[in-house]
Amino acid sequence: MNVSKSKIKTLQNCPLLFKWQYIDHRTPDIPPAAVTRIGLDVHDIFNKFFDNIKFEEIPENPLEYFKSALTVLPQYKGIYDVFCQHQTRQWNKLVKYNRTNEFIPLLREHKFINNDEVGIIDCVYNDGNDYAILDYKSTASNPTMLRFELCFYAKIVNDSKILDKSVRYIGAYGYRDGSLFYEDINNRSYNLMLKKVDDFKAKDFSTMNFVKNIGWHCSWCSYINSCNKV
Repeated sequence: MNVSKSKIKTLQNCPLLFKWQYIDHRTPDIPPAAVTRIGLDVHDIFNKFFDNIKFEEIPENPLEYFKSALTVLPQYKGIYDVFCQHQTRQWNKLVKYNRTNEFIPLLREHKFINNDEVGIIDCVYNDGNDYAILDYKSTASNPTMLRFELCFYAKIVNDSKILDKSVRYIGAYGYRDGSLFYEDINNRSYNLMLKKVDDFKAKDFSTMNFVKNIGWHCSWCSYINSCNKV
């Protein structure tokens, strides 16, 4: 079984959900939560934003230019406006330090596969002389939950040797509220992630007891009807 951050998190949250989703490949009782669809749409919007931006046309005060780069559906206008405000702050900071070449990500929605580990990474950026990973999230206000995912992505990028040196920074942009999490990779967080990956690989799923774990994730679960009948 390929190792992904989603599989590890699912196994931690609810072993029964992990079994139904990744081992039995059961058809969900209900379609995935609407937030999943929104997340996919938002990623597509952000990708198109970078496709449409032309460096030579960016004015001194670029907010309105960024807003006009795309026409989005009304339900995404608020999210897109906040994103444009964020990009304006990023652009102005890069202009100040004469580093505007870093504005466009080096890689976007890139699928990395390294041996039995896999992940789709939203963005890989240049940050000065170093590399940074940025992930789009509904919110980026919980660093404890984000660090595992971002460190996992960094491991895949580093192990793949696609870059000439290791990723130094990890970050997440929260598209619902414009929140931003960004920091140097912390050795402790990285080592905890490595342990979780090793623990996952060491499991014998054929003998495992896939217990039901009731928690916050239940309200988003696509198998909730079956689960209530167990």
